[in-house]
Amino acid sequence: MTRQLKRQRSLHCPPHEREMIRGKAKAAGKTLSGYLLDLVRNDDPGIHHLVLSPEEQRELLEGTRTMQAMAVALRRDLPGAEGLGLLAAVAVMSRWR
Repeated sequence: MTRQLKRQRSLHCPPHEREMIRGKAKAAGKTLSGYLLDLVRNDDPGIHHLVLSPEEQRELLEGTRTMQAMAVALRRDLPGAEGLGLLAAVAVMSRWR
C-alpha cells in the first residue's frame, strides 16, 4: 500500500482577508486547511448559484468564438497586419480613413 503524500498549496489574498479566514477557522475549531477544504467539499450550488446561467454561459462562449474568428480573419486578411493582435489590427484599420 502506498502512502499518499500531502502537498502544500498557497492561498493568495490580502492580509485582512487572511485574518478573517483564520478567525472563522479558529471559531469552527478547525485548522485553516481543514476549514477551507470543508467549505469546498460542502459547497452547494443550490445555495451558491453560478454567476451565469447555462444559457448565459453558452451566449458568452459563442461571442468569444465570434471574436476569436474575427481576430484570426483580421490577422490573415488585413494587409500589413500579419502577426498583429486584435487591437493593433484595429489601429491599422483606423489609420485608413
